[in-house]
Amino acid sequence: MKNVLCSIQQILRKVLSGVRMQEHKNAKAILSGIKADKSKYSVIHYSCQSFYENNSGFLPRITSIAVCDLDSWQTESFSMHISAQLLGIPFDKIPENYDVIEAHMLILPRN
Repeated sequence: MKNVLCSIQQILRKVLSGVRMQEHKNAKAILSGIKADKSKYSVIHYSCQSFYENNSGFLPRITSIAVCDLDSWQTESFSMHISAQLLGIPFDKIPENYDVIEAHMLILPRN
């Protein structure tokens, strides 16, 4: 029985490594396409409140977003703390003003 299990494990490794190799080839092709025409792509990164320290029962809020144009490397950042500062809200009052600050961060018109 042990030999049969070893054979099954070996077969699974071969199949999975073939799948992984194909996934790797597909990913390389996608990245090559992006690299060839960077002007069509942006990278978006966000951060949010801690999943572990959030005891409110709600999903953690997004606290900042950065968008980078791959062609020019120009980056635009949006954050709760900058919006709070622009709104004149003191650091210690941010939690009680999250709704207003979040709307400002996401809707604020940019030039």
